[in-house]
Amino acid sequence: MWGTGGGGINGNGVIFHIEKDGSSLTKVHDFNGTNGSSPVGFLIFSNNKLWGATKLGGTNDVGTIFSINPNGTGFTSEYSFSSSESGQRPIGDLTEYDSKLWVPRTWEAQMDKEPFST
Repeated sequence: MWGTGGGGINGNGVIFHIEKDGSSLTKVHDFNGTNGSSPVGFLIFSNNKLWGATKLGGTNDVGTIFSINPNGTGFTSEYSFSSSESGQRPIGDLTEYDSKLWVPRTWEAQMDKEPFST
């Protein structure tokens, strides 16, 4: 099972993996601010990757969408929110529909635009 949480080396959050029986908790990624900060929502599996969002960090410090391989390698910050163009500080869980990831957002945009296709 996969999840995200706060803390980590940089204090910006982590991605972790834990066995279903609760054993072998493994931290697989530390966010550093530039690649995201304060992860939100669940990770989803799409296009052979796990996808998630952060509410802070990235190019404009208003959130990112990221992906990571199911084996814990290949972390990529896929998209940085830009405030007025795409909204900012996403909340909730990513949702996949029609091969696109939809992101619940706050502030300046609603769930009426998709940032990219998977």
